[in-house]
Amino acid sequence: MARRPDITVSQLGTFLHVIEEGSFTGAARRLGVSQSGVSHSIASLERLVGHDLIHKQSHPLQPTGPGEVVLASARRITFEIEQLHSSVEALHNTIDESLCIACIPSVSQGLLEPFINEFNRQFPQSIGLILEGVEEEVKDWVEGGIVDIGITTDTTIINHSYWHDNFSWIEIKDDEIHVAMPKGHPLEETQAVDIEKVPEHPLIMSSGGCEALVHHILSPVIEDETAFQVDFWVRNTATLLNMVEQNVGISLIPELALQKKPQTNVVLRRMNPPVHRTIIAFWPRRQGISRIGGIFTERLKAAHTTEIRD
Repeated sequence: MARRPDITVSQLGTFLHVIEEGSFTGAARRLGVSQSGVSHSIASLERLVGHDLIHKQSHPLQPTGPGEVVLASARRITFEIEQLHSSVEALHNTIDESLCIACIPSVSQGLLEPFINEFNRQFPQSIGLILEGVEEEVKDWVEGGIVDIGITTDTTIINHSYWHDNFSWIEIKDDEIHVAMPKGHPLEETQAVDIEKVPEHPLIMSSGGCEALVHHILSPVIEDETAFQVDFWVRNTATLLNMVEQNVGISLIPELALQKKPQTNVVLRRMNPPVHRTIIAFWPRRQGISRIGGIFTERLKAAHTTEIRD
C-alpha cells in the first residue's frame, strides 16, 4: 500500500496565517511568498485532509468544520515549535559564568526588574547576584571587585578625572526629576515649579541615590551653599512619600523611584526648567568587562538610547 504524503509544518503554518490574516493576500504578505504559493499550499493540505478547510466565499476567510479541527492542531503544533526554538536558543546562549550587579533602589525596582526577567530567559542563570545600595556603596562595590557592574545616577561630571581613570560607563536612561508635595500645598497651583522655589520649603530627600544629585540641581540657585542643608534624609522612597503626604515637606523624586508607589494625597509637578538625571552602568576600566557583562550592557544599550563613554 502506497504511503500517503505527510502533512507538513509549513502547510499548517500557512493555513494558520490565512485564517489569522483573513485572506490569501494577507498571508502571502506576512509569509513573504507569492499568493499562488499560499493557494497551492492550502490546496495540497485540503487534499491530504480530504476536506475543504476554508469557506472561500467568506470575507474575511473563515474555517469550515474540518478546518476548525485542523486549525486547533496547527495552533498547538506552532506553539510547540516556538517553544522548541526558545529551548534551543537557550542552549546556545548558555554561558559558564555569572554576572554580579549592584544598583541604587530606584533602578532595581523601576528599570531592572522587567529587563532582568527577559535577560534570564535568554541567558539562564547568568545573573548571580544583585545588590542594592546608595551611590557610594555601589561605586565601592564595583571598585572593590565585589560586583562586576554598577548601575547608578551619573555623577561623573562632579569628579570626572576620577571616574575616567577608574571606570568605563554607558548611559542607559534619562530620568526626569519631579517635585512631590502634599495636596493643597501652595506650589500645587503651578504647572511647573521654578527651581529657585524649592529651597524655600522643608526638603525631604532619598539617601538611596540622590545626595550628589540634589546639590548639583540646587547649587545654582542657593546663595550660601555651605549653609544649605536637606531637612530630612530618608532611605526608603515609600517612607519619603508618606512624609510628603503628611505635609512634613516637599521632595525631588526621580520618575523611576515613583513606579509601583501610588500616593493618593501626593501631587507631582515638573521642574522649571525641566531637570533630569542620567542612569549609567559602569565597570572597572583596568579589568574590563566579562563576556556576559558585555552582552548585558549591549542589551541595555539596545533597550535605551545609549552611548559608551570613556
